Amino acid sequence: MWRWLWLGLWIIWMTACQTSNPELPPEAGSGRLVKWSEQQAESHKKIVFIPGHVVTTDPHGLKPRELEGYFSPKLENLNYLGSELFGTATSQRVEFWLYGYQSQQDIAKIAEDVVEAIRTNSHFSNSLVAIVGYSQGGVVLWLVDQRYDAITGGAVVGAPILSTPLVHDEIRDRAVESIWPAASSLGVLRICRSAAQGTQQLTVAYPETGTPKTRLRFFAGYIEPHSVDVVQRNIDLLDALVAGGGNFLSGARTDRQLLELGAVVINATYWGEGDKFDRLSDGAVPVSSAIMGTDVSRVSLWPGYDHQELLSGKGELTLDREVLGWLGEVLDLYPRWIETDLPATPDKIELASDTKNVWEWAKFAYIQDGQLWLTDEDWQRNWQLPLRGVHSHPRAAASERALTWTWERGGLSDVCIWREGVVEPVSFDGKSRCASFSPNGRWLAYQSRESLVLHRLGTDQREVVLGGISLTAPPIWTTEGLAGRLYFVHHDSASGQDNLFWISPRVRDKPVSRANLVLADCGQPFQVKLVAGGVVAVKANRDSAGAIVQQSIVVVSGLARSHLSVDIKLADEMIISTDDAANYQISWDRPFGFEQAVFDPEYWHLYLVDASGTQPNIYLFDVQGFLMANEGANWRDIIYLVKSNASQLEVITPAP
Repeated sequence: MWRWLWLGLWIIWMTACQTSNPELPPEAGSGRLVKWSEQQAESHKKIVFIPGHVVTTDPHGLKPRELEGYFSPKLENLNYLGSELFGTATSQRVEFWLYGYQSQQDIAKIAEDVVEAIRTNSHFSNSLVAIVGYSQGGVVLWLVDQRYDAITGGAVVGAPILSTPLVHDEIRDRAVESIWPAASSLGVLRICRSAAQGTQQLTVAYPETGTPKTRLRFFAGYIEPHSVDVVQRNIDLLDALVAGGGNFLSGARTDRQLLELGAVVINATYWGEGDKFDRLSDGAVPVSSAIMGTDVSRVSLWPGYDHQELLSGKGELTLDREVLGWLGEVLDLYPRWIETDLPATPDKIELASDTKNVWEWAKFAYIQDGQLWLTDEDWQRNWQLPLRGVHSHPRAAASERALTWTWERGGLSDVCIWREGVVEPVSFDGKSRCASFSPNGRWLAYQSRESLVLHRLGTDQREVVLGGISLTAPPIWTTEGLAGRLYFVHHDSASGQDNLFWISPRVRDKPVSRANLVLADCGQPFQVKLVAGGVVAVKANRDSAGAIVQQSIVVVSGLARSHLSVDIKLADEMIISTDDAANYQISWDRPFGFEQAVFDPEYWHLYLVDASGTQPNIYLFDVQGFLMANEGANWRDIIYLVKSNASQLEVITPAP
């Protein structure tokens, strides 16, 4: 009998020692904070990478070697991109750290563990810390930002922050019923529930309650919603697969048809008021989200990227470059451009209090006899900047009521900014000129001595893009591509020509020969700020003796590139060709020689600065009136003199 009793006890003991049901998550412990094994230098600046949902049997999450394997391609990309952005490998300027955690636990507990790991690690004492959170890791980052004072900022990549319409029954059902008949609604709802699988606890339990408290930026994908008819053909198939237990969002797989359906439903929801991003989809996880109540400048949208592609970056460097570029701003990783023997920086100059009202009616800025003037849209109300000296090259900011220009006095040439009744010189070498704002208004691009530099406003950070340049006008900073482009006209002293180039603002300290030639022998470029707009320049056409006999207004970038051309024969006529093969011709009885053209998108007016006579004059060319007129119309019916003895025109876009 004792033998049977001992056998029973042994069986009970062995049963208790068996591993629990593998489908149940292990009891969660604290996470792991580990340093990247290939870190090249020590730094008080640190980036912590937090992965999304990863299934593991370890209560502390992925082990150090597993963490490195998980992030290896990402870290190699980010480290490599440092040479492009910061002049050296990223791990020479900042430390990479990885955080592993048991993902099947309360998100608030994970966030608390992250903060505790940072605060108790001696390596993080007196450090600047940024976090990059992917997917569920982004939700962890959001809670760290909202609840703790532990980080400087970071990047939220593909995270379902705030609730999404698909997990709110009433909002989702109302949208579905408005699109599909009752026969299809049940299947659509089943698919939508599958699309929202795994996000309900994240998005509903931890909604966004305010704007970020640190310097966070959200990187969100966007799936363009197809027409209902296109999606309708796939509903039965998708519904059958979902009903059969198919999980489209498991592992690294996504199904674009499923995501497009979700985007169609989201597009039909009433979700928020007045928020331009409140109906977008981030692939598997809609993100009406990261965005509501947040400054839209904090959101970086990536059309065509679904959820998994946000996390992987599609195996390319473009997304990683943008994330690292933002982290460089958060942690101040960019090298500083330092000048020696600099003259003293002039103090800010406060203008009379009534100058603030000028912005309420000013539509154009121009130069007349070396002075900066502003005028209204009718060219009747004028105001002169009351500063002695010679002024040139005004350029307005698109993001605020601000103007930059070149101010020469006492042998010094400074780039200045005027906003809210205050003039502030922002260059320090006394040899700066031809400035323009970046699209977001945070940077200035201008020539300093013989270099094209970028100046981060509010700081002393200046970086050389190109050397050996001689600008004829301020550069144009567009949003083409992911990093944008800088278009500029450089005077080539060898040939005597002015040539239009473009260069990426990410380039650092290269000769002008590395820039991309766009158009040879041309005047000042201007930007058409419309959906079908682009960058336009006035190109010179010369005869065999080198004399200019014709000018062409050429669209060099943008959607309108192949849709419109304007040829100006200096002797007697202008010919406009459009994409419908129609030619329009205007004749005049006097020579014109245009050095600049500026487009006003509000009224579709083209302003031409004529420099053929003894003084420059600004003319208004009524494009719509010209196209509606009979062929061969007289130029006096289409082109009007609006300001004599004036040049260097700039259109001031109303501030948002």
